[in-house]
Amino acid sequence: MAVNLINSNDITISQNNADIQLNLTKQIPTIDSTISTSSTNGIENQAITNYVNTMNEYSTSEIDTGKKWVDNKPIYRKCFLKTTSTNIGIGNTTILSGFAAGLNTILSMVGTVDLEGTYYACISKDWNTLIDGSGNLMMTGLGTARTFNKIAIVVEYTKN
Repeated sequence: MAVNLINSNDITISQNNADIQLNLTKQIPTIDSTISTSSTNGIENQAITNYVNTMNEYSTSEIDTGKKWVDNKPIYRKCFLKTTSTNIGIGNTTILSGFAAGLNTILSMVGTVDLEGTYYACISKDWNTLIDGSGNLMMTGLGTARTFNKIAIVVEYTKN
């Protein structure tokens, strides 16, 4: 199927002042929610729907994102949310969760901590967030001791 991102009706050129206008509304393809689900392509359409749905799904349970890493292993996503006070002391490591066992490659780990109503990245000069070889999600105090009101972390990874 050929897709035209720009056609001649989307471009206006004014000879008087050399202005060029471009209608960008057609440059971003959208997924038509009325995709046919006939018996010949229903499986493919369901796979597309599942992929789009899991791209934006976040859960404290492990989710298969439907994506593959460069080694062709499935990419999983799992979230951690703690809403009770957590004290991270200087030089101390606090285990937040037995996050996931059998991790192969951690692709991304992002999140925030709430420190008295101000949100900070999960890695700073005063603390670091890590997952050890046993799959424990931990924070280590590096500088000033802190008490966090909330910790929210999203991890994408592959498994052995």
